[in-house]
Amino acid sequence: MAQAKKQDTILTDPTLIAIVLEKAKRKHSLLTINLPNQKDEYLSLIVDVDDNGKYLYIDELKPDLGNKKLKEAKEFSASAKLQGVSIGFKSEILRTISSGIQSSYCVKFPTQMQHRERRASHRVPVAIGLGVVADLFTDEHSDPINLRVADISAEGIGLVVNHPEDIKKIMRAAGSLRCTIYFPDETDDWTCQLDACHGHRQQSDGQLIQLGARFTELTTKQREVLNRQLRFFDRENIRKGVVE
Repeated sequence: MAQAKKQDTILTDPTLIAIVLEKAKRKHSLLTINLPNQKDEYLSLIVDVDDNGKYLYIDELKPDLGNKKLKEAKEFSASAKLQGVSIGFKSEILRTISSGIQSSYCVKFPTQMQHRERRASHRVPVAIGLGVVADLFTDEHSDPINLRVADISAEGIGLVVNHPEDIKKIMRAAGSLRCTIYFPDETDDWTCQLDACHGHRQQSDGQLIQLGARFTELTTKQREVLNRQLRFFDRENIRKGVVE
């Protein structure tokens, strides 16, 4: 794993690491595998994530030559790109699982993960004092999960989850999330579809988790409202001397 840069978040919470890995598995995100002291790179996929946070299962490497080298090296580093996020971690082989002509690997669950956001648009912080909140629904019949809006951009939103047990429900729902945001001075509810991208601890006491999510479908009218609100939040930040 490359040395962390200032914009990186280092995840150490096993629950959050498992959520990100499960997301990579569900999205069939390719893992780029690097072996110690070797320049060649190989590709793999996450096959399964252990619920107890002890193991991770990955597919055999491509090209095939990498499998022999991986068995010899034992240790490896892996990286992947999800929607809006790059991740990286180190691990080592615990055992090889053979099934006919194909193999997979049971590897050690990462103790930490490098997590970097890859935003393409300007993120605007939303001051707590503005009291901008949202209701999140994981399906048509679910009760709303009440969240605070921490930041927002033309592409997505950062939401503060007050109850850690809610984060698993949110991440499992992934692309089927429906969110109503209560913007200041807007008479109509602003409801959209979200795809949860990542979550990380915001405070050392672990009581707050910030969820990053991407807008998946916005109408022209919704974008007009969103752009108006982005300008409003920007003006408020400038007025209060808040710098991103």
